[in-house]
Amino acid sequence: MQFELPEEIGALAQSIDGFARAELAPGAAERALRSAFPRDVMKLFAAWGLNGIVVGSNDEGRPRGVLAGTVAVEAVARVCPRGADALHHGNFSAALLLARYADGTCKDELDQILAGNRLVTIAVTEEQAGSQASALETRARVAGDHIIVDGGKRFATNSAEADAFVIYVRFGEDIGAVIVDGKSRGLSRGEPVAFMSGDRWCSLTFNEVAVPQPAALFRTGGFSVKGSFFDLEKIGNAARALGTGWCAFDAVREYAANRRQFGKTLSEFQGLQWRLAEVRLALEAAQLTLYRVASRADHNMLRGEDATCAKLICNRAAMTACDTAVQILGGAGYSQGNLVEYCFRKVRGQLITGGVVELMLTRVAEAIFDRKFPQDAR
Repeated sequence: MQFELPEEIGALAQSIDGFARAELAPGAAERALRSAFPRDVMKLFAAWGLNGIVVGSNDEGRPRGVLAGTVAVEAVARVCPRGADALHHGNFSAALLLARYADGTCKDELDQILAGNRLVTIAVTEEQAGSQASALETRARVAGDHIIVDGGKRFATNSAEADAFVIYVRFGEDIGAVIVDGKSRGLSRGEPVAFMSGDRWCSLTFNEVAVPQPAALFRTGGFSVKGSFFDLEKIGNAARALGTGWCAFDAVREYAANRRQFGKTLSEFQGLQWRLAEVRLALEAAQLTLYRVASRADHNMLRGEDATCAKLICNRAAMTACDTAVQILGGAGYSQGNLVEYCFRKVRGQLITGGVVELMLTRVAEAIFDRKFPQDAR
């Protein structure tokens, strides 16, 4: 069995690593402190031809596919976690959903994302529909040439500044998704709120918002038929988390090798050696799991439990790495302005977004017993 990356994807990882260290590393800590989405980095990735790797729209002669995009996002996150958000946006998230299900005018939105011109966020969560996303109440109905949307969303990352939204809605009893421009009449945004990571969200209210019928990505199927998208999105989440965990590990390794206490470097204390050895083991195991799962996706062999396991393992390994790094760096690691502190805050949110850990564990249990464990009240 081959455990090495394909040669062309390994070369892509090396190329992106060099690019990120030259272009993104110098401002990584400062960028992490900004609340605004890094649109400048989004444009930089577009200019360098790194958007569209996963969705197959990349024409720069680079490798394409889920594994290539996963390796790319991880490589950027290892150097600049905040910058990795921009690459994730150009390959996973709304870009991936639009590439799979959009046609006609919706494709224009995808082209704008890949060109680095538009920030588009997916909005699913509502006041009474969090982990139970199937309970959403935002509704859409057809009226002539338009679709009328009523309802509200919350906790959509970057919703405070997004140019457009892909919102999940209820068409009668079916669940679908439509694209809503951020300047649509009847759409109002609440006051911006910052997540722990610094990313901003705001409440979204849709009051008789009219969108053209082609703005509907799909009107039936909801989370079951279109579930493959969420499986791939879990892989993107895992790649960002893993790269961020490596970022914290690299920083603390450098610190431990040079910081002196009691007449010797921290690296000479056995207790610290063992803690970092455990972190390294966790990250290596998570990376191998993630690459295997991404490769299965490229070969149309991905199972839902594969993506769930990858997300869980990578999120946990990254959290352990970031927590350990903060502890070893002490006051410096606990202070804003230190990249490790940002890594901790960033990864903590990824244990929630894209599926909370507890629900992911239930999904793994369902795969073990080959049966569903409904969470609804009975």
